[in-house]
Amino acid sequence: MVSKSVGLSVGSVEEALNYLDAFRRKRLILAVLFIVLASFFGAGGFALLVTGMIMAEPPFIRPLFIPLGGVFFLVILPTFVLLSIKMGRDYRARFLTAFVPSFGREAYEDFSYSFKSGGRDFSKFLSEARRLTLKSPDADEASFYEGSYRGVKFASFAYDCLGFRLSEGGALSKIASPRRKSASSYGQNDLGGRYFSFEFDKASTAAIYLRDRRSFSSIRREKGKWVRFESESTRFNETFEVYFQGEDELAAQSKLSPRLIAGLLSLNEEFAGYLHVLLVGKKALCLYDHYDSGVRLSLLRKATPTTLACLKEGTILPRRLIVALGLASK
Repeated sequence: MVSKSVGLSVGSVEEALNYLDAFRRKRLILAVLFIVLASFFGAGGFALLVTGMIMAEPPFIRPLFIPLGGVFFLVILPTFVLLSIKMGRDYRARFLTAFVPSFGREAYEDFSYSFKSGGRDFSKFLSEARRLTLKSPDADEASFYEGSYRGVKFASFAYDCLGFRLSEGGALSKIASPRRKSASSYGQNDLGGRYFSFEFDKASTAAIYLRDRRSFSSIRREKGKWVRFESESTRFNETFEVYFQGEDELAAQSKLSPRLIAGLLSLNEEFAGYLHVLLVGKKALCLYDHYDSGVRLSLLRKATPTTLACLKEGTILPRRLIVALGLASK
């Protein structure tokens, strides 16, 4: 069964889902209770404020009702609303921290996960991310994991929203976020994505930048002279723009191996996210903007095996990127 410390212990996936569903129902009851209390104190506070403002007699009404109404409406009401929201976050944290570490240990030689940043210093990762994006991802509430696979160290975090793009006139405008391709529609919310950083042993002689042509995000390349070139795959060229920096164009071309092309096209078919890759030296930086894992966790419905399948798929995404980009040791 699942221990109260959130991790998975001996037991079946079904037992774990049942445990977490019981936890979900408890949090749902509390969330509804907090909403009811928020409504009660909100309505009561509003009534006290209105009564205090329109009634001058008896004289104690105004100095009593207005401050009390203000406390109800401006303090107690938001407190219960926040507590209700926290119930959903508690369930999501409990669910993810129950399964993600288990999936990670199966897929990688070394793996660690944390639902929140927990005071982690993200300055290094954000500094690297700025080489790919004009607006730094917000990693304050990050779903962070790191580990290694076949000699490649990786770190990854989710970010809430880049959320803006630069229009031709230089103004910021909001952008839409496509859901997974299995979804029937494209949503306007759920902006976000995942950032990946990979470190490996063999340095590349040419810097390579790949950009998804569908991307609307404020993505940028590093400064310097970049030369655009194409692969031998028409389908790949229709999906990605590729640039290289350096004097060795043959080395850049060799990076676009049939394996890399097939791997990135496969990921492109499975997810509607916009993949951007920068290969430079012994590092690979990837921004999967508007990436949607397909995991839908809500207090209103029970998680299913499909939810777990999507969660596992997202957990092993670093491994798939490592393989697709040919970063792993032979």
